[in-house]
Amino acid sequence: MDILPRIIGSQSRAEILRLLFTPDAPTFYLRKLAREAGLSAPVIHRELQSLLELELVRQNSDGNRVNFSANTGHLLYPVLCELVRLAGQIPKSGSA
Repeated sequence: MDILPRIIGSQSRAEILRLLFTPDAPTFYLRKLAREAGLSAPVIHRELQSLLELELVRQNSDGNRVNFSANTGHLLYPVLCELVRLAGQIPKSGSA
């Protein structure tokens, strides 16, 4: 079993963090993020709203498209990047 969702408490939020909190992660618009995460747009939207409230994610408009990216200026940015990196190194198994 993947450890990051167990730590974060949400599979969908863990997938968003996995995509946004990696070195040189691109910005994502909602549907692209949903497609990459394998989740529905409403689920991604709900999780992004929570992450925006925590100021962990930024949004900006590019014409008629809204883009989302990690807030690299947030105090927890390096910690979350490291958590995502380390969680990716742990074998996905039922035992810890």
